[in-house]
This record gives sequence, structure tokens and C-alpha cells, in this order.
Amino acid sequence: LGLVAVPLVSHGEFLGVLAGVGAGRPWAFDPPLLRAFQAVAAETSHAVTSARLLQRERDSYRFLDRLREVGRAFATTFDGPRIKHTLCEHAVSLLAGESALFWDADAQTKSLRVLAQGGSDPSADAPRHVPTENAAHPVVRAWAEKTLVLVDEAEIRTLYPGDAARGLRAIAAPLLFQDEQIGVLTFAFRSPGGPWPAELAGRLSLLADTAAVALHNSRLMKIIEQQTERDGVTGLYNQGAIVKRLESELKRAERSGLPLSVAHVRIDGLDEAVRRFGVPYGDALLPKVAAQLVRATRSVNIVGRGKGDRFWILVFDADKPTAQRAAEAIAKNFAAFRDTRLEATGLRFSLTLGLAAYPEDAFDTASLLSRAEEALDDAARGGPGSIALWGALAGADVAEPL
Repeated sequence: LGLVAVPLVSHGEFLGVLAGVGAGRPWAFDPPLLRAFQAVAAETSHAVTSARLLQRERDSYRFLDRLREVGRAFATTFDGPRIKHTLCEHAVSLLAGESALFWDADAQTKSLRVLAQGGSDPSADAPRHVPTENAAHPVVRAWAEKTLVLVDEAEIRTLYPGDAARGLRAIAAPLLFQDEQIGVLTFAFRSPGGPWPAELAGRLSLLADTAAVALHNSRLMKIIEQQTERDGVTGLYNQGAIVKRLESELKRAERSGLPLSVAHVRIDGLDEAVRRFGVPYGDALLPKVAAQLVRATRSVNIVGRGKGDRFWILVFDADKPTAQRAAEAIAKNFAAFRDTRLEATGLRFSLTLGLAAYPEDAFDTASLLSRAEEALDDAARGGPGSIALWGALAGADVAEPL
């Protein structure tokens, strides 16, 4: 038997414990199942908090009904940017505010940046990013301390400088999922003087919690999609992902009129290395080979893994002559690959490539891939390091090994 217990907590208030028992496996709760269980706990915490608020305040019926509608709207998409933009719009409309901004961390600039906005912009000079080292800023405080920060008229100019800040107040609400930082929602409203509006902070927190669950699910779905699109050994796109990407790129090429070529690539010597040194060595070598193949081609091109020692390269803006020159450059750049164990035996890797081009050779995905495979078969007959174009007559378009 295995037992897992997750506390139900909302904004520091203990609500209960969600416990589960599993049996029949060495690990009753593996990581994916545990993440799903935690997600259920977060949803339950949100539901219990909503129910308690509903019991305490009869006048909250309309707000909670609309909040449930917002939650259902979030549940219909895994598009992160769309959820952030919708969150800002709903914050302004639900809570009668002036402006709402969604902030998220940017690791490269070490700052919190505005990624979405709803309502009006009270000031054109409002900062769009804040360094995380600015610990006094309300957005940074909400992010670092994981708590609501009330921004009164004395501090509002840190968010909205200039005369536009007059009469404004704001709240910086962190978006959290199981203590994971999702972002910060800042909400500005007109309230010159007097006490803070009753229940505004609590309602904004409920809205932020609803969005945090949706954004967490969006991130989780993106990870799942990446895992299903990627080859587990090399980290490159797998064959299914290459097919899908080629389909979309062919539609784009049809609209733009630009050519597109596909290269089917064989790593010469890879099978021999596996036979000599074993499958574990080959699996350890594959990521290095894949990385060298990526370095050997232009950054705009897309490299994917086929079966065994076969790879795919989508060569953009390339007709057949351009694709052949690109293939020659790729083969030359790949020749720089080195491995000490291989060199000790005199075994060197090279590339054999078969090329097919849109629109000269085919107009659809299946035909283009099939003809690139046929071209690779033609190139293989020319020996390791050969390059062949589909439709070559009597070997006239088969380049000699480099």
C-alpha cells in the first residue's frame, strides 16, 4: 500500500487534507499520478474556498457565478498567452477596475516583465519591466514573498508614474500553484481616499487562483506535447513531429511561393560503431552525433530523428540547386565530428544525403518524404558521403563523396 496526503490550503487558511491510497504497484503514486493528485487538491482548495465565501456572503452570488464562467472559459484552452490576456480582461470587468497587468519572470534580463494587459493604460510611461533586485517594488515583493501587496496612493507611482496615477490604488496578487510561482497580477482601480473596498483583495485572489490552475495546466500540457514530439535519445523532433511540421511549412510555402527542400540523412559508420562497441555506447554517442548535425546546418533549418541511423532536415527557402549546396556544406561541417574511441579504431563518420524539393518534386508531405527516401537510396549506391537529388537520371545528379 502507498499513502499520499496533500494539505488543502488557500491564502494561509487551512481547509483540510486530501488523502489517497494506492496499491498493486511498486510505486503506488508515480510522478505523473502525484502531479495529477496535487492538481486535484488545488482544485478542491479553490472549490472549498469559493463555497465558504458563498456561505458568508449572500451578495457574492453574482460574482461567483461569473467566476465559474471564467473558470470554464480557462478550461477550454491550453494557450498560455490567451489565458493571461483573458485574465486581465476579466479582472477589469469583474471587479470594475481601471487596468490589469500580468507579470512573469524573465530569466535572461533578471526582471519581471508585463506579458498581457487588460483595460486602459493609465500612463504611457508605466514600466513594462522591473529588475528583480528592486526588492521594494510591489510587484517584486508579491513575487518574492508570495503574498498580496496593497499599493496605496503613496506608492502607486511605482506602477503608474505621472499625473495619471492620481486617485489610483492597486493590488499585486501572486499566482501560485502548490507554491510554484506562475506570475503576478496587478489590478488598478479608482478609489480616492477612504478605506479599501471590502472583499476586493479576496475576490482578486480567487480570480488569480483560477488562472493559476489554468496556467499550470497549460505549462504541463506544453511539456507533455514536447515530450511526445521529441526523440527520447537525441532530443530532436521525432518522425511524427517532422511530418506535422512539414505539413504546416508546405502550406506556408504554397502561400508565399518560396521553395522548400527535405534532406533524408544517413550517418555513415554509426551502425558499424554499434556493432563494435555495443548498443549502450551507441545510445551514448547518438546525442553527440545529433548535436553535431544541428551545428552543421543553418539555425533556421529543422533537424529531426528518423529510424536507426537516419535523420531528417527541413531546408527552408531552398530549391534543388540551393539544397544541394546546403547539403554539401552540412556534410563538410559534420566531418568535424570527433570521438576518441572511434579515432582509436580508425572509424570516421560521414553523411549520405538524399534530397527532394517542393514544388519541383512533389506538392504533398507524403510524396516529398517518400522521394527524399528514394534519393537517399540512390545516394547510398554511390557510397558513403554521397549526395543525390530525387529524379537523378543515370546518376548524373549524384555528387561524389566529399
